[in-house]
Amino acid sequence: MAPTAPILNFLSFTAQIPLREGEDLRSSEAKGFTKTKLNKELQPPFDGSKCFSYTLKVPKGTTHVGVMATTFSGCTLKINDVIGNMSVVKLSKVAKNAVKVTLHESDDGESKATYEIQVDVSEEEAKDGEVVMKEKEVPEDKKVHAHSHDGVPCTKDHSKDGKEHGHGQGHKEHRHSHDGVPCDKDHSKDEEHGHGHSYHSHGHGHSDEETKKEEHNHKH
Repeated sequence: MAPTAPILNFLSFTAQIPLREGEDLRSSEAKGFTKTKLNKELQPPFDGSKCFSYTLKVPKGTTHVGVMATTFSGCTLKINDVIGNMSVVKLSKVAKNAVKVTLHESDDGESKATYEIQVDVSEEEAKDGEVVMKEKEVPEDKKVHAHSHDGVPCTKDHSKDGKEHGHGQGHKEHRHSHDGVPCDKDHSKDEEHGHGHSYHSHGHGHSDEETKKEEHNHKH
């Protein structure tokens, strides 16, 4: 029994129309485009086992055509001689436009199946579509502050966090020592610790007059 020839199982297209007429979608200044699915515009209706030549009619203003193809044969799939099952093809204003989808036993092997699609731009405008806004490059001064905690990446902005965070704005870590041994623990809430904090349980630092007053009060 002869081996079954590989076929294309699915083939679909979308039209990309710039939001601003005449704008190059590959330009960094491009605003975006309207993406319209082309279902009935492919004639005859796709059948990868029987038909290998098609015509695709795209709406007025289309500058690029998105192509998506699928094969279950395990063959290498190429769109306009480039390996991959998805591609965006730029349309020419002066030459005929065509999309070629081929199947190969290997990346460099000969074509085992070839599908040719002629693309024609109609005078009819797109009736519907999805607006796709192009992402702008983020300026350096707007990029997210990146750092890490114990080697774990973190992009949170801690500039408005409490005093306990060590790399916020204007917050300095409390540093001191015990018998010459460095310590960075915050003892501000330790009641029995006695170096310069506002909470103390022992009574050093009172003046002689205050001591005398206390003694006088005890006598009464």
